Amino acid sequence: MSALSRSSLNYREVTVFAPVNAAFDKFRGDLGQNLTCYHVAYNAYRLRDLNDTYLEPIQKGLPPLWIRNYNGDIYVNNALILPIRSDYQSNHRQDILGKPQVLHVIDEVLDPVLMNGDNPQTAYEFLRTTKDYGVKKFLRKIQQFKLEDLFDSDGVNTYFIPGDEGMDDYKMKMTDSYIIKAHVIPKRVLFTRPVPKNSIYDTLADVDYIYILLSFLKEHQKYYIKSNTILGDATHQNGEIKSEIIHQNIPVKNGVIHIIKRPLGVFDKVLTKFPYLPILDKLANDPYLNTTYVLGQKSGFNNLLKQPKKFTFFVPKDQGWTSVKNLYDYDRLLRMGYMNEIKKILGRHLIIGDIPYSMETLFNASSSNCVFLKTSSGRSCFSILYKNSDKKFVIKWNNVYIDVYKSNYECSNGLIHVIDRPLVTNSDFENVPEESGSFLQLWNALHKILTS
Repeated sequence: MSALSRSSLNYREVTVFAPVNAAFDKFRGDLGQNLTCYHVAYNAYRLRDLNDTYLEPIQKGLPPLWIRNYNGDIYVNNALILPIRSDYQSNHRQDILGKPQVLHVIDEVLDPVLMNGDNPQTAYEFLRTTKDYGVKKFLRKIQQFKLEDLFDSDGVNTYFIPGDEGMDDYKMKMTDSYIIKAHVIPKRVLFTRPVPKNSIYDTLADVDYIYILLSFLKEHQKYYIKSNTILGDATHQNGEIKSEIIHQNIPVKNGVIHIIKRPLGVFDKVLTKFPYLPILDKLANDPYLNTTYVLGQKSGFNNLLKQPKKFTFFVPKDQGWTSVKNLYDYDRLLRMGYMNEIKKILGRHLIIGDIPYSMETLFNASSSNCVFLKTSSGRSCFSILYKNSDKKFVIKWNNVYIDVYKSNYECSNGLIHVIDRPLVTNSDFENVPEESGSFLQLWNALHKILTS
């Protein structure tokens, strides 16, 4: 017990929320001094006084204790008050100076998560400072659309924040101001237990032409939030999306935060087949394969795709080119003064022949060890694996494992296999010539592609 909580019990009028012993067995948070202070609130509140409201903890900087009545029960944050063992009232001393105190027993430990000085954090401050929950991508979108005030307001709301792993390139691009607003239920503080399941809640995405609703679900002991786009447009598809709540019930000054697995209101990208388009046209028209196309144009590599042949092309996603920055000397790639260096790298990804090779064909051919494929940059050994757990193919090349994001994309003159990163090695960045005048044009083009 902290000194503050001990002195409060000795001298103040307080309400104490005491978790049962079994609650601590399940608790995985920090058992620090803030924890005891978060279970003690100013003033004495009997059960009859606990309506939908909030209480102020005795220690500054901790978030409010949110009280909610639901189905005849009373909850503090996500913990149920056990009425038979609660509502015990007594004075801390038996004289005229005695102050009333009330004890309530609850079935969960109240977790303040963190503390920030003398002022409890708002939802925006939490997103800006936390290092434990992986929410920086959604934070960048909030800042991009200048919606900080929605998460930093004095009002109370329920916030759903997608984790970084669920925000791939496509979902990042599709997350606009309407999608961000769809992650906020206004004027309600909804923890996962004291909330009706399948009930509909309005969001801030409520305008004449975009209307998105949310509802809570519980399936197999897991909690989910479901979005339903009632009114949409060309970029906001009508329909439902379900996202698992992976970190529940984070209290903040202006409500509660739930970290969710994927963004709401954004459907998975469907790669539409263009069987009558040649590969080069497909690359030119797909914004998510743009880097490979522009590099091919600058280096002259794309001329190979104009031959009357059949092609098997392993095309890295745009994000895959960016990942080279973390794995290799990315700056050297940008300093390449001769286009034939880039052309050589792109050539490893292209097989030219009389027939294209599906991933299934390559997998069967390399089942024993590897299959030697004649790429436009020379023979290379590929091992094709299959991950049953993820239902996807994996390429092993030069002792590097690369996921196949999309296999067997049909075009009129071959197949595209979209891969998670390019086929590059450290040696590609050795003995690179010094910068030349022609290099500046290449660098500017690459910089625009890889930072957009």
